[in-house]
Amino acid sequence: AWGLWPTVRHQDMGLVRVDGIGAHMSQTDWSLARGGPVLGEHNRYVLQGLLHVSDDEYAELETEGVI
Repeated sequence: AWGLWPTVRHQDMGLVRVDGIGAHMSQTDWSLARGGPVLGEHNRYVLQGLLHVSDDEYAELETEGVI
């Protein structure tokens, strides 16, 4: 009833039960929308979206096994 172990969808594992937070506050309640990210899930966003790495540089990093 308290939602201490909510179920969320993880990219690789599907539906999983995770630890919630035991405290509930009336004006700042918490919720979990999805499971944690998998390794490398945000590589393209960080490298190209934030750091402006070109498509060619990104492809080279993949080819070299860096990412």
